Amino acid sequence: MSNSRDRRAAFRMDVVSKAVCNLKADGVSISGPIRDISIAGLYVETDEKTEPGSGFDIEIVLSGRYSQMILGSMSGKVVRTDDHGLAITFDQRFEWFAMVPLYFNTATDYSD
Repeated sequence: MSNSRDRRAAFRMDVVSKAVCNLKADGVSISGPIRDISIAGLYVETDEKTEPGSGFDIEIVLSGRYSQMILGSMSGKVVRTDDHGLAITFDQRFEWFAMVPLYFNTATDYSD
């Protein structure tokens, strides 16, 4: 948290592997790569715009070369938008966050 204006209390991890966030609500579907993630929320890169406070069902897809892991059954709301994407806060703490560093620190970029 190098920015003194950054008010997030949770440790945030930059995402360097292929991880996608799918957001769904009332006929709206937004998908994009995850830029960073924490136990409290994430930032998804997208050109789609939505209002702060908009609620979504959240699915995180972690991709490997031969398989995927899908983390779902989560919900959250948009807390900030900018020209590059959306910041989402989870309604409940991301209980699988402890395994995220394993994936993000060991996964190879599998661009074929």
